[in-house]
This record gives sequence, C-alpha cells and structure tokens, in this order.
Amino acid sequence: MGEMGTMNILAELFGIFRQRGLVTTLKEGRRLTGFAIAAVLLAIVGGGLYGFAMGIGLGIETAIKDAIKVAIISGLVLLLSTPIFWVAYRLLGREERPGQVAAVPLTMVSAVALILALTAPVVFMLSVLAGFSPEAVYIHIVIVDLALLVGLYLAGMLIYHAFEEPRGLIVPNVVSFLMMAVILVVSMLFLGPFLAIRPSFSVGTDRLKDGLGIGVAEKANRSLAAAAQADRITYGYQMTNENGDLVRDYVVTRVGGDYLIAVNLHAVPGEPFQSQQQIWILDGRYYVDFEGRVTETTAEAVASFLVPALPPAAFALPEEFAEASWRAFERGDRFTATGTAPSQARMILVMDADTWRISDLTLGRSGRGVHAEMRVAGLTAAELDRAALESSLNQAIIIGDTDRSDAAMQDYVQAEGFFVVRYPRTWRAGTWDSEQRRVECSTSCGAEEGCPGLVASLYDLEEGKGPRQYAEDLGRSLGMQVQYREVSAGTPVLADATVGVADDLFARVVRGDVETIRHVDYIFEGELTRYHLDFAAPEQRFEAHRALFEDMGGAFSYLKGTP
Repeated sequence: MGEMGTMNILAELFGIFRQRGLVTTLKEGRRLTGFAIAAVLLAIVGGGLYGFAMGIGLGIETAIKDAIKVAIISGLVLLLSTPIFWVAYRLLGREERPGQVAAVPLTMVSAVALILALTAPVVFMLSVLAGFSPEAVYIHIVIVDLALLVGLYLAGMLIYHAFEEPRGLIVPNVVSFLMMAVILVVSMLFLGPFLAIRPSFSVGTDRLKDGLGIGVAEKANRSLAAAAQADRITYGYQMTNENGDLVRDYVVTRVGGDYLIAVNLHAVPGEPFQSQQQIWILDGRYYVDFEGRVTETTAEAVASFLVPALPPAAFALPEEFAEASWRAFERGDRFTATGTAPSQARMILVMDADTWRISDLTLGRSGRGVHAEMRVAGLTAAELDRAALESSLNQAIIIGDTDRSDAAMQDYVQAEGFFVVRYPRTWRAGTWDSEQRRVECSTSCGAEEGCPGLVASLYDLEEGKGPRQYAEDLGRSLGMQVQYREVSAGTPVLADATVGVADDLFARVVRGDVETIRHVDYIFEGELTRYHLDFAAPEQRFEAHRALFEDMGGAFSYLKGTP
C-alpha cells in the first residue's frame, strides 16, 4: 500500500470493518508515518471544529477559545496515552512494533475526531439559532459519548483483526483505555469551562500562568495593590457579623493622604452606636461631627472606625491566601476572580476585564451557611479633590455652629461662602449672586417702601487688619459721600465675638420725596473671608427692628477656623 498520506485516512479507518485498510497495513508490517500524521491532524482539526461549533452560541471569542481547548485535549490524549499502550503491551511480553501499538490510540482518537467534525455543522447551527441553554450540555454529552463508543469499537476491531492472539491483549488494552479515559477527563477539567460566557482561557492552567505572571492570582494581587495605592478613590465599605447582620456601613473617599469617611452605620459590639456621621482626616488631623458639631479628635478615638476600612488594609490579601486556589470567568466587560484558601476563606474580586481595576470585592468563607463578610463595593475614581474635602469640613463646621433653638427663624445656608444666616420665617431669601458674592433677605411689610432687609456680602481679608480697622475704614469711606450722614464705627461684642460695626443714615429720593434709611453693618472676620451683614430699615422704623437685627447678627454662623 505504500506510505499513506492524509487523503486516504478515511479508507484506512473504514477498511477495518472488512479487514482491509489499516488492518492490511499492520499485517504486512508497513510504516505508519503517513497515517500517524493524518490521524494527528484529523484529531486536532476535528476537535477544533467541534469546539468552535460548541461555543459559537456564546460569541466568537468563546468559540475560538473552545476550539483551541478541544484541539489541545485531542492532542494531549494522543501524546500521553500512546506511551501508556506501549508500556502495557511490553509488561505482558508482547513484541508488537511501536508503530503497531500506536495505531490503536491513533485509531480511536481519529475516529472520535472524525465523528465530532461530521456533527460540527449541526451543532454550529443549533448553537447559532438557539444560543446557550443549560439543556445544550446534554446534547454535547450524547454526541461525545457516541463518538467515544464508535472510536472504542473501531479500535477493538483493529486489535481483533490485525494482532496475533488478540485475547492476550484484553488486559493491557483495558488498562490503557481506562488510563486514556482518565487523561481525557483530567484534560477537560484542566482546560474547562467550555460553556461559560467569555470564560478565561482556562481555570486549570492558572497555576501555570501564575508562575509566568499572567495568571488569575497575579492579576488579583496586582489589582489589590493598585487599589491600595490609588491616590483618589471612593468606595463603599461594609462588614457583617456571623449572623449576616450589617455592623459597618461606610462610604470612604481618599484623596492622597486625606480622607472623608461617611458613617451610615456603626454598630460594633461594645462601642456606641453611630449613624449618619462623618470623619475627616486632613494633614494628619482628625475631625468628627458625631455630636452634631465638628470637633477635633485623635486617631486613637476613631481607630475602630478606620481599621480596617481604609487603604491599604481594606485591600490587603490575608496571609492565608498565599496558598489559595483561584478561578475566574468573564462576563461582558467584567472579570470575576474567586480565591479559596486552605482554611476555607474566600475572596471574590470583580475587575474590569480591560484595565484589571477592582470595582467590588467580598471577603468571607466558602462553607455553607451565613458567615461574617467584608465588602468593598462601587470602587471608582473620587470626584472630590483636596479643596472639596476642606470645603465639606468647613460646611459641616458652620452648619454645626448654627443655633436652631428659635422655631420662628429659618436658615439660609451658603455653601460657597461658608456661612449661615438665620432670618424670620416671614422673610424670604433671594438668589445668591456669585459675581458680587452677596444675597439679600427681606420681607414684605404691606407698605410700598420701608420694609426691613438684610444684605449678606463676602469680602476678601486684608493683611494686618481686624474688625476695628474694617469698621473704621468703612465709616471713613461712607463719611466721604454726601448721601451718608451720622456715620459712626465701633467694635462691640456680639455672641462672644468682637465684630466691627458701622452705623449711618442714608438719604434717597423716592417718587420726589426724600426718604432716610438707617443702616447698621456688622463685620465678621472669618478664616477665609470677611462677612458683612448690612441691615436696613426706614429711620422712623429702625428702632422697632433693632432687637431683631441684633438677634440675627448674634445667630450668624460663619467659618471662624478649624475646631
């Protein structure tokens, strides 16, 4: 028959049934190089075609990966089982040539691959039309099992017709086929999964890839390290107890070495219950608003809130995970890795499939039942910067300093200027003018003119000046204008704070009549700016409102400085 090429392998395989083809080749002692090459190619190509058809229902990427996996499995089964057959034959004293022995596994694997290749078009159409469903697994089981049975039968026929004393080969062949089955099962487990949405190339090979720095464990470690070192991040942090009850619920924002921790719930046993509170860490100083007012505290006083909620502790991989096994899969643009330590501790990481940035992680146990867990959710780049962190602290300071004991008053909170004005509920506040940095609060008193009002304004601080100098400068400026008279300046104490005061009469013409308005301007020196509260009312009515103006000035809250 001569050297066989790749084109007549079908004749050689199907000729076995009539004691021709490969049977004749073995009996005549001819070389099997051509058949071996053709069989290997058939095994790889046929397996690849079936793998592609199997995975196409989950997308082209899954199909390509499955094609590679099935092709590799076919090659591995041939590569690893052929020496097993030869050793088993030799142990029983058989003298068949290596080529004869190799023909047995070659026949079985090539026959299986041939059947898989023939069924691949049907499987392809079913996968495309029906997509993936759990029931599809049973279809593949039936096809693969039938192919294995046919391959086993064909290999048995070859042994029966082409070998002398075939009964003496029962034991070595049974052992060899069983070992071949073991190799097949292990290979499938090693290279699985096959029917998963965008599976990682393999679960089983991850340990090998980890040694090369490209495995799941390495990706998990790098992602955790990147999150721990991130300069600007925001994430939710939760912890549960052994019963599954939520005991910690924070939102953490990190900007460099500064933090804002929003405490939604802190129900740690043995510690005071806290809810809807905030903690700031700025320049190594600690501030809290647990009592409704911002106060400075120490790291020790809030240690239970910070550990282990802040980086790098929140993203540290426990030591027990040094020997963890990792599994992973991809779904859309998300890469999910699960690591299980020998102690049954489990960490689930959800990462971006392209950047490997962590978005969520869960640390708990893999056993059955409810376990205590630590969760980090919604990890993203922080929208706040250092200025925004300081601004949130300043806002909390001035809001916490506001006296709300008088129910007849309401608040106007200006977040940009860090102040709160308390005014009667019968008044209304206008719109903040960001260019002139001012807002007007007034009321309608039922008359066309002459209602009391307030203009709250912001001005820059001037070096070397205090409330007295500001008041004197304002009085001097007003005294130079003809419409102002009876200008005076002073520095009374208002609500335990020394403020500048400028008092004057302002004449204006209203519908041909001269109307005189009295002003009193309270000047407060803040940390970042100075504040002017300019109260006004008709001269004849001013005294009736003076007590109200003083109360509003005394209730004025502004950023005086950090606690």
